[in-house]
Amino acid sequence: MRHYASKKVEQGYLDTLDAHPHSKEHAREQIERSRTQLVVSEEILSRPVPNAWHPEGRAMLTAAESRALADVFRSRAAEPGLPIRTATIMKNIAHSLAGLASQLELLTSATRSQS
Repeated sequence: MRHYASKKVEQGYLDTLDAHPHSKEHAREQIERSRTQLVVSEEILSRPVPNAWHPEGRAMLTAAESRALADVFRSRAAEPGLPIRTATIMKNIAHSLAGLASQLELLTSATRSQS
């Protein structure tokens, strides 16, 4: 509580959520909604991605594979009913994979020009 020498308890304090009788229930509901969204997000992000890895066990994707994977994440981000945060993360992953593909193409062309 905030106290002032010349005043009693500040009126604004009495209007905060701490003083509101339903604040704990509202917070509990919000936490439940967040947990539900997290479960949905984890399920979507953990779905297998088609043709992402090769049986040879290579550690690095090729530029074409990175672009294909970026397309998969971009299309998943556009699915209806997806939480906004999950869609944003998937778009960011798609953007990163497209950037990786570009860097791999630059590396390939630089390696070819040196030899």
